[in-house]
Amino acid sequence: TSPVIEANENAAKQKALESLFPDAAAFDRVEAEETRPSCITDLYRVDGGMAYVVYLQIATGYTNGSTTFVMGVDAATGQITRLEFLSYNESVQCGDEFVASFAGQDISMPDVNASASPAIYTRAAVKKAAAEALQYLTALPSIG
Repeated sequence: TSPVIEANENAAKQKALESLFPDAAAFDRVEAEETRPSCITDLYRVDGGMAYVVYLQIATGYTNGSTTFVMGVDAATGQITRLEFLSYNESVQCGDEFVASFAGQDISMPDVNASASPAIYTRAAVKKAAAEALQYLTALPSIG
């Protein structure tokens, strides 16, 4: 990777981190473990463990691309604080209501409607990846 591309990728990551937790003082990268689900591409501890930021990537419906999104997770409750798409290659969007429905959800995600049309496949894949990430995080000693 060229230094310019790497600098741009790092700036985009920092922007996403600050977007989810604008008042945070520190974001520490957590090294990958063998038990980490493959959908998690990166993980950051916020302010020593008060929260986590999870970067996720999934294959998407009918394109050859992938969907990348980031979500914040409160370490005390194990609930999602916010979810944001970083890249989305499908022609039909999931919708703001779907994205907003993740806030406050725990691993059961009872209020996330993944079957609403038109982006059914992508919605279901996003919900599944978010649930896998929460399951992984709740197994960490400082979550839940």
